[in-house]
Amino acid sequence: MADSAYEGRRGFLKPERFEWAYQRAFSAETFFIQLMDEDRIVGHSAIISQQLGSDGAPRKVAQMADLFLMKPYQNFRNVHAMYTKMQSVLDEGVYDVVLTMPNARSIRLNQRFLGLSELRRLRFRGGFVRPKLRAGTGRSYPAEDLSLRQLADILEPFLRENPKDEIVWSPDVLAQRLQPPNHKPESSPITVHVGSNVALITSRNTYRGIVYTLVWGILSDQDEADPNEVQYLLRLAARYYLNTIFVYAGWNDRAALTTLGRPLPEKLRPSPLIVQGGAFDGLPAPDLKRYELIDFDFA
Repeated sequence: MADSAYEGRRGFLKPERFEWAYQRAFSAETFFIQLMDEDRIVGHSAIISQQLGSDGAPRKVAQMADLFLMKPYQNFRNVHAMYTKMQSVLDEGVYDVVLTMPNARSIRLNQRFLGLSELRRLRFRGGFVRPKLRAGTGRSYPAEDLSLRQLADILEPFLRENPKDEIVWSPDVLAQRLQPPNHKPESSPITVHVGSNVALITSRNTYRGIVYTLVWGILSDQDEADPNEVQYLLRLAARYYLNTIFVYAGWNDRAALTTLGRPLPEKLRPSPLIVQGGAFDGLPAPDLKRYELIDFDFA
């Protein structure tokens, strides 16, 4: 079904990939919305459960992902039917907040059928960084070389239990997030660079033959990530990957923009990189303080 919906991406769509995304990478709880033609599934969407930090108990988040229909069933009536089914799940009161990272076609559909609004347009920045290390301490850990327990232990000091208006991560789940199946570490390794109070999650990527460091997330146990330490870890990543270009796509109020290069041309933006959302608990939609590539079903 996914192969029919996403022509040209068959190398990416593997059963173990869905199992990882739905059961291990974000949480163990995912709701499926399906459109049937007699006894055949022809449409699919997923609501992945997450948590968002707040002043009180964490709010339960519905992350909407993977809405697709088989090719012969791609019409407005069936799209409307899928959204009606999604709305009925959201109306059950299980979730407090809904978040999604839509593609360009889904933005208006989410507005129209679910009433979702734009919460954040992720910053898309980048620049050059010298691999020469100045004063500072840090170490790089390739995720694929570590056990899940080792990776969780490395991440734990940089994760808060209930960070307000941020996605809540446990060390064990984030470790799963950084070890996706079918990933090719020889071409795009995922690495955690750690300092005293900041951890930088990155991968090495290639765009039209240009190799660059992609920053997935900036984690800190402090109210503000030390800009000097962020800069040091960017240099450490450049040295680790043997390249000087970095790209950051995300939103992080605790990381100074001056450390994250300059805005990149819009024509290079790979997708809208817009966070849409809403609230179902009578409270305003969340004022997201940090939302980065690690927080949704990217890569």
